[in-house]
Amino acid sequence: MASILKVDKIVDSGSNVLATSSGSGYTGIPAAGITGTLGSGVTFPAGCIIGIENNSSTTIVESTSTTFTSIISDSITVSANSKVLIQVYIPVSSGGDSNPAGLQILQTGTASATILSNTEVYDEHHASAGGFFAGNFMSGTLSAGTYTFDAQGNRRSGSGTVYWISANPGPSSASIATITLMEIAG
Repeated sequence: MASILKVDKIVDSGSNVLATSSGSGYTGIPAAGITGTLGSGVTFPAGCIIGIENNSSTTIVESTSTTFTSIISDSITVSANSKVLIQVYIPVSSGGDSNPAGLQILQTGTASATILSNTEVYDEHHASAGGFFAGNFMSGTLSAGTYTFDAQGNRRSGSGTVYWISANPGPSSASIATITLMEIAG
């Protein structure tokens, strides 16, 4: 025959109430009673954010050709079967007419991938104007390891200069660009 232990309250050695029951059901553990660090054996449900890295830059990057140049990057170490949500915010401007800007986001490290492929994100048809590009992108399912995500820009065509991290055209008016990487439990 199975044994049953019935109690109204569970109290630790310091007289702290850990759990109570009114007789009609368990009322839970008070949040004030939860302290400490989760151990390595904890498994988070799929979709939980379990790690964040962030980087920002105020250094203007000039693009005068179709060759891609790094604008901003960051790295994150993830567990097996996680994904990474990549958020970027990048001011961009042009010093002349018809200088479209291209962007790509590359993943390197334990495994390589192209997150965003050579995409036009800005096209200026009026001399000396600026704006910004912002986007959210999700990596594929990853193996455990460290990954770097690099946002790279170019001038897709034309003959002028594209200024990354500068919402106002020219090399002397820096703005701020950010990249945030969030590990999502798989």
